[in-house]
Amino acid sequence: MLIPQNAYYYNYERVIRYPILLINNGLGQFTEQDAFDDNFNFTPYYTNHQEDYTEYQSIHYELFDLNNDGNLDLISGFWADNNNEYVNREKVGIDVFWGDGSGKFITTNSSKILPNNPQGYQYSPLGSTYFDYDYDGDLDLFLITTRAEDGNYVNNGGLTDEGSNFYENYFMFIFRNDDGDFVDVTSTSIDKYYDTSKSNFSHFYDLNFRDIDDDGDFDLIPSRTSGWFIFPQLNNLYWENINGSFFIKDDGELNYSVFD
Repeated sequence: MLIPQNAYYYNYERVIRYPILLINNGLGQFTEQDAFDDNFNFTPYYTNHQEDYTEYQSIHYELFDLNNDGNLDLISGFWADNNNEYVNREKVGIDVFWGDGSGKFITTNSSKILPNNPQGYQYSPLGSTYFDYDYDGDLDLFLITTRAEDGNYVNNGGLTDEGSNFYENYFMFIFRNDDGDFVDVTSTSIDKYYDTSKSNFSHFYDLNFRDIDDDGDFDLIPSRTSGWFIFPQLNNLYWENINGSFFIKDDGELNYSVFD
């Protein structure tokens, strides 16, 4: 079990905390140890403060054997991308810390995955899924995010889209695995990979792969969706796989939130 930890203050002194592993001895007893051998290598998070934040920060993380070598890798991120000039760019993107079988990770044994971002949006990662969608023998990475700029509140508690808002939208990315290099192929592989309209669907945390139309290939279905949205959402949204590209199927009835 891996537990990410952020900094906290104790008697006005800043205490920096890093991820820990709880190692099971097989008898239900757990021993705590650092997840990283080189915590000191974590880079500052902000660059305009007298006291830089240097702790490990993560909104999403997952343990998964991404390169199929038998060792669990750590896939994590705090910002998939960020347009704030003061945020250290080394802290932006999805980090893959490669497992080596030792039970610990090293910051230098890692890879950085960055999305294409022609709009300059700010994204927070919510989940990742792994699937060999191009059937070339290696795993590709599907990333689910939400756009995170602040917006303007309106009287009924909703948010306007002057800067689309956290949890009120979705952005999906596909990173094709090309011999260990993860290439953003989202715009050419998936139809309507984002929605900021706040009219028919908001955020989700995962994707399922199922052959919905019984044609022999896997289609994409949003999963781990939230029920606390403020606008009606489609209850059968999915993307149909047609010759290796995914096309949205957004017809159907609406599901109404408890807030409506």
